[in-house]
Amino acid sequence: MPRQPNTRRQGRNEVNINEQQQAVQQSSSSLTKVHGNIINVSGDFGRVARQGGMVVDKSLLCKALFDTHAPIRVCLPRRFGKTFNLSVIEEFFNVVTCEDAKPLEGTIDEAAGRTNRMKLFNGSLLHEEHLKFFEKHFCKTPVIRINMKNVAATSLGGFYEMLAGSIYDTADIWLSNAKEVEWDPSAKRAWDKLEAAIDEVDSAHKQPGGWETNGEIALYLYKVLERAVKRAYRTSCIILLDEYDIPLVKIRNKPWEESARSVYIGLLNYMFKDNPNVRTGVLVGVHEIELNDLGSGPNNIETLALTVPKHTEALNANAMGIDSYDEFGELFAFTQPEVQALVEKAREKNPRLEMYPIERIMDKIIEWYDGYCFGVSVGKFNPFAITSFLMKLCTSSPDKAARCYWDETGNQGLVNRIALLNRASMLILATEFLIGYGKEASFGAVKQAGIWQQSSPRPPQSRQVMEVSVGQGYAIDDGSVMSIDQLVSLFVYTGYLTIRQGGHVGIPNGEMRRMWERLLKVTCSGPTM
Repeated sequence: MPRQPNTRRQGRNEVNINEQQQAVQQSSSSLTKVHGNIINVSGDFGRVARQGGMVVDKSLLCKALFDTHAPIRVCLPRRFGKTFNLSVIEEFFNVVTCEDAKPLEGTIDEAAGRTNRMKLFNGSLLHEEHLKFFEKHFCKTPVIRINMKNVAATSLGGFYEMLAGSIYDTADIWLSNAKEVEWDPSAKRAWDKLEAAIDEVDSAHKQPGGWETNGEIALYLYKVLERAVKRAYRTSCIILLDEYDIPLVKIRNKPWEESARSVYIGLLNYMFKDNPNVRTGVLVGVHEIELNDLGSGPNNIETLALTVPKHTEALNANAMGIDSYDEFGELFAFTQPEVQALVEKAREKNPRLEMYPIERIMDKIIEWYDGYCFGVSVGKFNPFAITSFLMKLCTSSPDKAARCYWDETGNQGLVNRIALLNRASMLILATEFLIGYGKEASFGAVKQAGIWQQSSPRPPQSRQVMEVSVGQGYAIDDGSVMSIDQLVSLFVYTGYLTIRQGGHVGIPNGEMRRMWERLLKVTCSGPTM
């Protein structure tokens, strides 16, 4: 089913592309700053900053998030800085904990904790550009951060257990912190109730087969956690949900998919839809998956994804030409000015890099890693690829540092199996995308236009540009036979393709061109499935 536009963002007026790009350049998201001294590829802002690692300043995310009026879902390929940006939000907003200042006689020294946390944001764009906002919100809002990456199972009971386990991990951290502090009686009772709920999960783990009837325990544990945090800090919280799509991907085509999906969507619905205990929230993942079943679900979530660039759409007719959601989206991935600032910082801290002109380094980076479209502007870079390139550059030349870092960070087995299951379609797609690489008119999902049929013996000669229908949904499992439209959608969301101005679909850069060459080789030489 095609993704329906969010009604809050309808009613935009068409504007000239140059006018929009000017608006983007004038927005706060166009400011660029790099901190630190050591090139680092870690995905955690706090860890990198505390170790003196180089970080591109993404602190303006915090104000952009607070300026929105609904939860935001960000769907980007892996290693695109999603987890890093969540950690920026958490470090800025979250209340002072025992990790920031060791409790003394049951009391956390708030001032000392804020001072220690402030080291992460000294000289940040948020502090310089929005000082009043910074002082008002720094370390003032509890942040509940949950990661769903381990929610995978072979049975319904196993799914319930893993889902509860993801909440358990976060709840246990909060409870451990709470035990170091003296609370008023009301907050103490709330923490005691959370401890009892955690004990219930521990008991369920010890009962063989007991999870088959415990579908609601994850939601119950989350409710108790949320209420304890609200009672203790007397304010609403922010929810950060990392890899939200993993549970939905893992249950595809299982006999118990409907039951598992109902439980998980119910959890998301409670978290994000009209929840008075939640100020706002962010969900991040790779795939844009439908979250509403028969009108039930968190339909208030705004989605930002690697889809048609905003400069081809109508814009909100406000003073800047962009809204708070656009601002938030602009701060994911790296822009070219951010990449250049990072290169300049690396050259400053590593004299060896000065032997290569910055123009030569940037040309190689643009050739290999540029080309993604996200948010308002075009020309976005994968952060992991850039930092990996710079680390390699410290010991080699730009030509040798330019390589595929994509396949070094994860298993390509799922994509390879889908390619083999859809061999005929994949041969056509891979051949045509590789032929059209670097050309303005690249191949799109044109089946509905009648230009060619899936059974065509060779790629179409015409490269007439068609708008692709991204977000219409696709089966994300290794047993799927997929339509051309679904394959294109899958490869857009996973970063193998990008959508350019006018809805043209193509390979974004040299790194992905080589990934398509490997994919074509797998498709041609792999076993029939």
